[in-house]
Amino acid sequence: MNGRSGHANVGRLLMSGSERLPLGVELPGIIQSYAFVAASAWHDTDTSLALQDLEAWAATLGSSLDTAAQLLDTAPDLPRFRASVIRDGEHQFTSEQAMVAIGSGVGSIMPWKADMTCYDIEVLSLIHHSHITVGLSCAQLGAARQGATHPSKLPSERRPWHTTDARHLRFSTARLMLRFARLTPGARLLDFCGGSGTIALEAACEFRDLHVVSADKSGKACRLAEANLAVARAEHLLAEGSQVKIVRKSIEEWRRHRFESSSHAFDLVISELPFGVSLRRVDSSLLIQALNAVLHPEGCAALICPQEQAAELQNALTEQHWKVHQCEGNVGGVPVQFLYAERSS
Repeated sequence: MNGRSGHANVGRLLMSGSERLPLGVELPGIIQSYAFVAASAWHDTDTSLALQDLEAWAATLGSSLDTAAQLLDTAPDLPRFRASVIRDGEHQFTSEQAMVAIGSGVGSIMPWKADMTCYDIEVLSLIHHSHITVGLSCAQLGAARQGATHPSKLPSERRPWHTTDARHLRFSTARLMLRFARLTPGARLLDFCGGSGTIALEAACEFRDLHVVSADKSGKACRLAEANLAVARAEHLLAEGSQVKIVRKSIEEWRRHRFESSSHAFDLVISELPFGVSLRRVDSSLLIQALNAVLHPEGCAALICPQEQAAELQNALTEQHWKVHQCEGNVGGVPVQFLYAERSS
């Protein structure tokens, strides 16, 4: 649907691109479970017709909703529900309007009472351009209703090893980056901009036999990473054979790094490059020099790059004989590019 208004971008949830990405998956989802209800597509229409179509379609899902609800252990006989919408693309309606339309359709066909703040079932609709998928959240909501409590807001995520309140990359986004980079067991992985260790620990807790280094120039960030790593070790959360090391080191220092043996070089660099008004942008030339210094000849890099720097970095990599795949996304409301770079043969 190519509407003139109502633009949304939830690349935190979905990544897509005009070309097929190296990982072979065009639309990976966030790390959360849903009982699938239905999926559909529609053609471009004006606002009122689009919303009428959504409501009418939702009103046909009675048997599918009933089947999916039976998979939820906590749903009472007469549950309360809310409809939530996460939307990606340009449409001639807002997420709030779509939420009302879908909720009205579900309410007309199911004996459920709508309640936006205290609910037993969350009917979540993922609208990606001209496609919609509906599911029921399998998350344990609890008394606080730990689901999406505002339209278009992703649910909070938790990891048992995460012990701080510091801002960090979403765990699901970190997991998507691991897939984007085609990480496999036994690899040597470096995060230049490790922060509190999110990418490193997400990898080491999932894949066996990894050698992971999470580096950051900030002493405070490294201390947070050490605290998270200590919990992961104490709780035996690291995958068998995987090890993580926290290093205080800047990208400029990595540029001058020399390995005793080429076998110690890294297979992958996976990093979220810093962006924001309080953070200094990474120089593209410096970054490429660091990549050349730490990766072995067949090594690759997967980077989250701020939109305004992406073209410059991609051109610089291409000039240095790197082959770059890219797709657009959104991290914390900021447009970004996901770049996968490998040396051209």
